[in-house]
Parts: sequence; C-alpha cells; structure tokens
Amino acid sequence: MPPRRKRSILKSLFCLGGGTLNEEPKTPTAPLRLTPSPPSDGRLNAEIPHLSENNTGTYLTMPHSRSTPSSHSQTPLDSPSNKIGQSAPMLGTSPQDSATQSPQTFFHQAHGFNFEHFEYNNTVKSDNDGWKQLIENTAPNALLTSDARHDPPRCDEDTRVEVTNEIMGWIQDRAAPQSLLCMTGAAGAGKSALQQTVAELCTNLGIFASCFFFSSSDGTRSNVSRIVPTLAYQLGVKNPALRRSIATAVEDDPLVFKQTLKIQMERLIVWPISRLPPQDLARFPYAVFIDGLDECAEEDRQRELLAALKACFLNGRTPLRIFLASRPELPIFEALRPGGYLRVSLAGTARSKF
Repeated sequence: MPPRRKRSILKSLFCLGGGTLNEEPKTPTAPLRLTPSPPSDGRLNAEIPHLSENNTGTYLTMPHSRSTPSSHSQTPLDSPSNKIGQSAPMLGTSPQDSATQSPQTFFHQAHGFNFEHFEYNNTVKSDNDGWKQLIENTAPNALLTSDARHDPPRCDEDTRVEVTNEIMGWIQDRAAPQSLLCMTGAAGAGKSALQQTVAELCTNLGIFASCFFFSSSDGTRSNVSRIVPTLAYQLGVKNPALRRSIATAVEDDPLVFKQTLKIQMERLIVWPISRLPPQDLARFPYAVFIDGLDECAEEDRQRELLAALKACFLNGRTPLRIFLASRPELPIFEALRPGGYLRVSLAGTARSKF
C-alpha cells in the first residue's frame, strides 16, 4: 500500500479514537452555522460547509445522551442521528443542561413567525355568574332594611317586653331542641312589629341571618317563588365560602329556581351550610325571620313552604332558627302537624310545644 494512503487511514483511525495528529489538514474545516428558515415553516436549517474529497476523515463532535459511556465519542457528519429534525440532541446542548432545564411552555422564546386567523376563548369559570343569577331571582323589597318597607312597624318602648324576652331567650338558647317558632295572631295583633323588633335586636347582637317579609300588595313578595333565593342571598353575603358554595349550586343547575321549594332549600341553603368548616359554623349568624305567611297568595304554596321548612330545618341539619309569624290559618297547623316546633299565640302570649 502506498505510504500516503496508509497515513490517511491511520489519521482517520486516530480521529475516531479521540486522538490528534500533528499533521495539519490540507483544507481547513469551515464552521458549522445555524440559520433560521423563512417564517413560513418556522423550523431550523443547518448550513453544512462543503467538504472536498480530501476531507473524508473529518468528524464533528456532538453531545450524547446519558446512556453513552464515553463523553468523547464522535459522530460523522453524514450519520443518520445528525440529521436536523430527528431525535438527536440539539447542537450546543450538553446532557447536564438537558437534565436541569425545566419544562418549556408552548411558544417558549419563539419568534420569527405569524399567526393567522387566531381566536382566543377565555373559558375560565367564575362563581360570579351563579351569584348574579341568584340575585336576579331575589325579592329586594322583602329585606329587613328595604326601602320598600321604610318606617316599618316596631313595638313601642316598654311594650311586649315579656313576649320579646321569651322569643329572644329561645333564639339564643343553642341547646333548645326546637328549630322553628311559629307565632300566630289575628290581624292587627302586632306580629309584624314583633318580627321587626326582634330582628333588629338580633342584628345588634350579630346573630341575624336572613328574613323575608311577605306582602299581598307587592307582587315580588306576595308568593313563595323568590323566598328561597332571597334567604340564600342574605346568608351568602355573610360568609365568602358559603357564597361560593351557593353560586356553584346555581352554576351546576341554572334551573334550580324552577324546582320545588324543598329542593331549592336543600341545594341553596342546607348543603352549602353543611360544607362550612366547624369554626365558621360556630360563629355564623343563625336567626331567620319569615313574616306574614298568610299574605302569600295560594294556600297550597303556604303548605309547601311549611312542609319544606319542616323537612329541612326541624331535624338539626343546620344551626338556623326559624321565627315565623302568620295569622292562625288552618294550612299552618295542618302542615306543621304532628309537631317538633314551638308556638306563641299573641292572644294570650302563651307558649306551647306541639
């Protein structure tokens, strides 16, 4: 074999082993350059320098994966693993860098390309939507401080002291087994005045939770269609976590306001309250007032409301105390029978357990 051919083969073998030769190559190796492709494809093209036939022994050092035992291994330029766009490691990246890099997001440090007909839809769910729907189904005129009830009737000072103390004693006695107090009396007996007075006392004590004042002359509060959302709204504004639970219940079932009163109470009041942490329940307001049930337009709906109150609140599932006032109508006694509640009659201010 000619000596020159032997030197060429030996030179190639030494380069493969990581060694060096003192003999300088006849043709200098041009540097490898990376240039961005036009914006239309967004990929990376490698500009490989032209190599003459005398450079057949030239090799390009590439980074290797962790499974390669030697860090000095070299890959020929024409090796399949060196083709751009395949799974070979990126140029200029060491295995250590690959191990420490954090996962990249979409379009990380991207540039040189355009989006056409791009549309972004924000689908983040907000509990404000459910809360707004709840407000739309409330009766603001039925609230304790509503402008529609400006200058409401109240008990005069030093009047109804005994019955007021009796009612307040029951409300504040958290150990009392009964959760519903029904006060009856004829028209003009002072039921609404007592409701207003006791509700304001509870407000001053920080235990007023919610209320609903019926009125046959006001279409927004002459029926039971808005009573549960109105009560739930007042409860929700007193506790952020409860508000979120109520709003979520509306989001899950936007037609909940068309369900029966019992289902509405379960989903908008009982279930959200039952999810409150014990520390929140311990200091949550619990006095609920419903006045003038007899002014509700339909007796069947009166019975339905009383049956729902009995099913949801007479079994101790919530800490709420319901103080209800009405004329002594037959539907009240029929719906609340066989018992489990307290009754106060303004005729003789007598208290009895049914």
